[in-house]
Amino acid sequence: MAISTALVLVQRPHLTTERAGEEAIAISEAFIDAHGNWDHQAARSLVSDTATISINPARSPEDLEMETAWMEATGWVFTTTGCSVTRGLADGGAQRVLCYLTHENAWSRALELNPDTRSTLTFEVNASQIVGAFLSSAPMSFRSDAVSSFETWLGEKHPEDQEKMYRYAGLPSLTPDSIELWHRYTNEFVAEQDG
Repeated sequence: MAISTALVLVQRPHLTTERAGEEAIAISEAFIDAHGNWDHQAARSLVSDTATISINPARSPEDLEMETAWMEATGWVFTTTGCSVTRGLADGGAQRVLCYLTHENAWSRALELNPDTRSTLTFEVNASQIVGAFLSSAPMSFRSDAVSSFETWLGEKHPEDQEKMYRYAGLPSLTPDSIELWHRYTNEFVAEQDG
């Protein structure tokens, strides 16, 4: 009898950790699905108010709504090709989940570039909420081909608006006026590539 009780006690934390890991993956995938489909309310509902966020250009949970609007304005979409728990804590702490992404935007589609498949998004999930989200930078080839092509075009066609569209370190400004410019100039850039 003592042996079977000991086995149950040894197995129970493993099952709890496994369930916590499955939940963390489900929450991470739900965030990617919502955020990648421009549903900021669904994405934001999964994130703690005190979360640490580094998903360019979002730097805080409050940035997610405007970042989603920026993604929609630029036609930026992403999906996951799979997530896994890379660190699970048996003591009930945060689960770390690594998700592999596929992403593209209106500029890359207009330039007929293949979607990027080498970026990752790492989540920290605790108590059924995302408490951290960290995007790895897109590979330089994707950035130089799509983003740099747009930035060069923007500098040639609308240099007067670049300052309104960026806040610092090349990150897009997340204001309604800036988002409108991103939307207008993305459409113009795409139309010129198609023309």
